[in-house]
Amino acid sequence: MTERTIRREDARLLTGTGRYTADWNLPGQFYAFFLRSERAHAEIASIETKAAAARPGVHAVLTGADYAASGWKSLPGGVAYEGVGGQKMKKPFWPALAQGKVRYVGQPVALVVAESPALAQDASEDIAVEFRDLPAAVGFEAATRAGASQLHADIPGNLAFEYESGDRAAVEAAFERAPLRTRLTVRSQRLVGNPIEPRAFLASFDAGSGVFTVYSPSQGVNGMRGFIAAATGLPEERIRVITELVGGSFGIRSFSYAEHLAVMLAAQKLGRPVKWVATRSEIFLSDNQGRGLTLTGELALDRDGRFLALRFEDAADLGAFATPFGAQIGTRNITVTMGGVYRIPAMYAHTRCAYSNAVPVSAYRGAGRPDIACVIERLVDHAAGTAAPGGPTSPVRSSGWWITPPPSTASTRSRCAGRISFRPRPCPTGRRTARPTIAANSSA
Repeated sequence: MTERTIRREDARLLTGTGRYTADWNLPGQFYAFFLRSERAHAEIASIETKAAAARPGVHAVLTGADYAASGWKSLPGGVAYEGVGGQKMKKPFWPALAQGKVRYVGQPVALVVAESPALAQDASEDIAVEFRDLPAAVGFEAATRAGASQLHADIPGNLAFEYESGDRAAVEAAFERAPLRTRLTVRSQRLVGNPIEPRAFLASFDAGSGVFTVYSPSQGVNGMRGFIAAATGLPEERIRVITELVGGSFGIRSFSYAEHLAVMLAAQKLGRPVKWVATRSEIFLSDNQGRGLTLTGELALDRDGRFLALRFEDAADLGAFATPFGAQIGTRNITVTMGGVYRIPAMYAHTRCAYSNAVPVSAYRGAGRPDIACVIERLVDHAAGTAAPGGPTSPVRSSGWWITPPPSTASTRSRCAGRISFRPRPCPTGRRTARPTIAANSSA
């Protein structure tokens, strides 16, 4: 290693002098712990906090009633652009602490503030919550099924948004005349981002100036500040966000979270800094999750294997609430690149987004674009691998296929013309060879 290979941040990281959010401490700070829902869907019949609040060293126990009394608003989220027929996205009220109902396992129900993290956690076990269980609808299919339990009173059928992109009429016409068709459904399952550094938040409030100063791992301090301002109703200049070292984000830390607002409210009420550091278990229970998409693609081809049209019918599971990125992933993000690298004359995509009894979904590593790239490549492979005359043992399967670039754009920058060739030949674009199968009137 030489001086040139040492980055600006290496010295503090290698000597242990760097500061992640858990390393930040302020004089007189208290510590927070969240009591979370253990039910996916239930009414909160009652919540009793007196025993927890009476513990020595406990300074506050906050619930949804405290958040309502603060006058702070819903956590922001959803998309502003219009969907099918000019519709607007339906966005439910999202409190920092559950009010009346819980809608996913891990949703914050109460916040305990004490003189140590262990004391706050111990006191949370003294909170008595009585739930009335409701049927849970987990995932898009369950949430949109006839008779499914409704998550939000003002959103019938749990359908949040319906979106379309492309030329539907041209695609339908192309499919009508296409001799060859193939169809494939890919489920891009939910996942947890799980950064190395758990989520953490330290908030202080200066009553004289009315300014909050918060410390948090973040993918962008401006996005986090805007989120907090929208939820609290405060002007952005009264919110200072400090991010130093970040132990991973991957999109899930682009904005703020419910826990952040609850910690800020506690700091304001107590006039003391309040710090919260999540456990690894809490990360899996409550961090915004990725993916949650079901993508069904159909490809129409002529008898020479040229692509005529592509269409998608997509379903997006948003989870229980609308994050700022959630609906965008399953609508614009997956449609803007739905043709992949191929030249396809007509394309159309239709997406439905629904709320379900699960952790909210947000951006994670590409935010839908890797998902649609995977589906288009699998769909092309599917077209080449499921419809050969004579079935899987057909001699056609032993010859290579390739995507042929149009003669007028044969440079390395050109996109590939959509075509599956039936003759063995080296791939001019450097793509891998594969085994073809394609036949008239095929559908899988």
